[in-house]
Amino acid sequence: MNKKAMVKMLIDIGMTVLLFFSMSFQFMEQMNHEIFGTVLFATFIAHHIMNWRWYVKLKKGKYTGRRLLTTIIDFIILIDMFALMFSGMRMSGYVFKWLNLNYNMELARTLHMTASYGGFLLLGIHIGLHYGMIMGMVRKMFKIKDKNVYRTWILRGIGGVISTYGAYALIKRQFFDYIFGKMHFVMFDYSEPALFFELDLAAIMILMVAVGYYLQKLVVYIGKLD
Repeated sequence: MNKKAMVKMLIDIGMTVLLFFSMSFQFMEQMNHEIFGTVLFATFIAHHIMNWRWYVKLKKGKYTGRRLLTTIIDFIILIDMFALMFSGMRMSGYVFKWLNLNYNMELARTLHMTASYGGFLLLGIHIGLHYGMIMGMVRKMFKIKDKNVYRTWILRGIGGVISTYGAYALIKRQFFDYIFGKMHFVMFDYSEPALFFELDLAAIMILMVAVGYYLQKLVVYIGKLD
């Protein structure tokens, strides 16, 4: 793996880790949450700078079903991240307090919750859409050349079990209520150990990775029927 690919991967890993930290508001001070959120947005911008050729190629080549799906998801994430940052600036009590933005606080809060919970799910789908490429990089990194059927099915089984729990955690954590604005305030259980919360987030992320992976498989399959 060359240095540029390594930097890209480290940025993407950092962005994912920062997203988990940012989602864990109840376990940190507001100032730390704002710092993590700001750095998250910075890594998101860095990700797009490192992948600037993607924009150049938008008008080139044929748009297959898979490419169209990936492009739509990527643009929704782009909009989501700017909405997340813009709403966060309005709610900021530390990092961006000096901006003195004065648009409706309730609107900012609702937008922030929708963008944060929705963005978390979208990032998982995004990873799933690029799962093949990511695994190719992992195989190169660890010099895995052989294809083991048993290993593949064991990993699929583990992924299936975790994804099943992820579906339960998705409902338990009321993700869709926050995304669709049914909840105007996040309900935190401050007595809950941070580990349990993070494990639930990880299970939900793995579920969405699976959704993204099999969604692109379905799109490719449908494309072959045309």
